[in-house]
Amino acid sequence: PTPELLSRAGSALVAIDDELRSGAEDLGFAEAQFGQEATAPFKQSLAQANAQVQQAFVLRKQLDAIPESDDAQRRAIATQVLQLCDGASAALDEQAKAFEELRREQQDAPAALAAAAQRADELGVRVAPARDTLTNLGIQYPATTLASIATNPDHASALIESARGTVVQGQQQLAAGDAGGAVAQLHVAQRALEQAAQLLDGVDRARNDLASAGAKLQTASASISSDLADAARLAPGDPALAASTAAAQAALAQAQQATAPGGDPLGALTALANAESDLDTALTPWREAAEVATRARAQIEERSARLDSALRATNDYINARKGAVGPDARTRLAEAIRLMGVAQQEALSDPARAVATLTQAEALVASASQSAQSDVAQWEAQQRQAQGGMGGGGGGLDLTSLVLGGLLGSSRSNRSGSSWGGGSSWGGGSSGGRSYGGGGGRSSSSGRSSSGRSSSGRSSGGSRGSRSRGGRF
Repeated sequence: PTPELLSRAGSALVAIDDELRSGAEDLGFAEAQFGQEATAPFKQSLAQANAQVQQAFVLRKQLDAIPESDDAQRRAIATQVLQLCDGASAALDEQAKAFEELRREQQDAPAALAAAAQRADELGVRVAPARDTLTNLGIQYPATTLASIATNPDHASALIESARGTVVQGQQQLAAGDAGGAVAQLHVAQRALEQAAQLLDGVDRARNDLASAGAKLQTASASISSDLADAARLAPGDPALAASTAAAQAALAQAQQATAPGGDPLGALTALANAESDLDTALTPWREAAEVATRARAQIEERSARLDSALRATNDYINARKGAVGPDARTRLAEAIRLMGVAQQEALSDPARAVATLTQAEALVASASQSAQSDVAQWEAQQRQAQGGMGGGGGGLDLTSLVLGGLLGSSRSNRSGSSWGGGSSWGGGSSGGRSYGGGGGRSSSSGRSSSGRSSSGRSSGGSRGSRSRGGRF
């Protein structure tokens, strides 16, 4: 009923005004405890909430001038007031959760710093074996195949050493009574160790994938050989098939050489897939519709698995070097991910079209990988030049700064792996492109939730649940 709605709006205004007044006092306590940098988001939320509440007061004042007979207008304004109060209160609640997390992290900081130091030791023993793995792979495979993981052990080692130093700084700050500073150092160390693990995992997966490439080549070679036999049987001498047949034969010859020292099995697999797709398309008029669909579905399954691996590899490469990779590579990767989803839908009704879409996605992810590697190379060159200009004396590139865009540029609440399509994050998985990226992405970490408020919110009369010290923090 309108009278109750108006009463709730008035009670809500009183409650949120009280909360803002308490929040202004809380800000001072929070700044003293956590520092101005950590409390900047709360200060901003407080200002935004205050603006919303001021707007709500203006609307509430308008009610005095509206006749009681205009029930619709009075209800509309009261509803707006409630919405503004709810929005302001929800923003303050979210900041309250953030400070609860900060307090919890400060209490846990000693144990967490010790755990980070132990994690650094565990990862440190993996660096030398990773270097040995790359050395052995380099004997068998060309440099282009290993381009995106060639520096992984070096980057990982630098990140591990940086994390160790950061842990020491955090422990020193903790001893000096600066718990907030210690937590900030802990976050940097944890991110550095996470990305070091991704880099080392990438080397391990490269070894495993290359070891299994031979069997995959045999399967793919047998499949395209069958297509070539069909071309000779169904359309001997047809000039329309000449180009596709020649490309298939060239891909088959490349595959036969790919397992020899210096061969490129991943490149050969890609060439076989593309050549078979083209030849299948050219043979479509000569084959039964059912056979065309069956062959397309077989391609979809195999190529989707390889595309998924390539997407993961490129995604992980960017994840571990997010401070250096620009928008072009990220845009191409995002479009490749989107096209993979499109292909999965098309596979249900039009398998041939799905194969064409997968081909587009494969080209995009390859381009994204090359663009990301180019960005990283350019970034490293700029850093070396900058260090030289600052009198660095040729001390070498600070490899840990390669990921500082991810370590320090994002809030502690966003310490999560890169997700695909805004939903699930990709975990481990094999790398199946022509070159390899970093390690497996990680799902969400300890970032705070953006979910709604707790059940102890506004009651039917608009009052808020009780809080310690009269406020949230």
